[in-house]
Amino acid sequence: MLRPTALRAALAVLALLAPFSLPAGAAPDQQVVDAAPETLASLTFGGSRSESIVDLGLDAAGNLYVLGWTTSPDFPVLNAAQPSFGSKPTEGGLAPGDAFVTSLTPDGRTMRYSTFIGGSGNEDPAAIAVTPAGVVYVAGTTDSPDFPVTTAGGSFLGTAPRGETDGFLAALGPNGALLASGYFGGAKSDNIRALALAPDGGLVMAGETHSLDFPVLRAFQPTHGGGGADAFVAMADAGLRGLRFSSFLGGDDRDGASAALVGPDGAIYVGGGTGSRNFPVQDAFQPGLPERARMASFVAGLQADGSALRFGTYLGGAPTAESVNDLSIDTGGDLLAAIRVYQT
Repeated sequence: MLRPTALRAALAVLALLAPFSLPAGAAPDQQVVDAAPETLASLTFGGSRSESIVDLGLDAAGNLYVLGWTTSPDFPVLNAAQPSFGSKPTEGGLAPGDAFVTSLTPDGRTMRYSTFIGGSGNEDPAAIAVTPAGVVYVAGTTDSPDFPVTTAGGSFLGTAPRGETDGFLAALGPNGALLASGYFGGAKSDNIRALALAPDGGLVMAGETHSLDFPVLRAFQPTHGGGGADAFVAMADAGLRGLRFSSFLGGDDRDGASAALVGPDGAIYVGGGTGSRNFPVQDAFQPGLPERARMASFVAGLQADGSALRFGTYLGGAPTAESVNDLSIDTGGDLLAAIRVYQT
């Protein structure tokens, strides 16, 4: 669902914190109430209406990249690929929102570039991924009929919308120039909620699709699972030049992916939520959905080329709903999942 536009006059707020460490002698599980990390820099930026920050990225030089959403036509831009606000007022007189990407120097004090990304409808940005060299990938959902597209990317990127909402992808160069962009989805509603970079520069994307004709390629699950929505996972070449694979991931109820990660060996991991009792599991830590659960979290691992599942498992299953929001690998090689539990 796209972001509502009722809030007014909210600025994006960003704080840069020093590395955090526990006081000497404190155990890792000890409650520490007086060890707040040092604030290195804090700033607010935005226009005359509403802004929110949704994701952050860093390049090898320490430059900071901020992905967010704005309803402000006067949002600050600099060296912009799209210098003008794209959204147009609706019947109520309020314009929906555009995505924005702003790059700051490592100390957070100087803007390198800042640009809108969006068409006349609403953009719901969700994820950013930044290469060491400063190439930026952003993704989310759009209902704009005129989202800014290029012909520089692969043919898998649509130049016109196909559904009620479509996923969008865009790549920006180190100086903020638009390298490639387009729609990605089928005839119904689709959204991209997570991005992850592979060691070879490939880009993994994951999200949710309601489209039976969602574009698949070399898929380990080539057909929709039958519920209202399936998760999907796909991988594009560096620069969005082509699609390596794309697959459904789901069962006969609602499924959606909201986290993605690529391991050092190239293995792909996705996480999200599922209400399907036949979600594809393999070598599962938890092979089933608890009887009273409405939606459980899931984590799945794929081969680096996307050809097959390495494992798939449910996690948890509260009477309300759960979903994996983030994935990470610790220094010991263990996969960590951050789970959000929804209250009703």
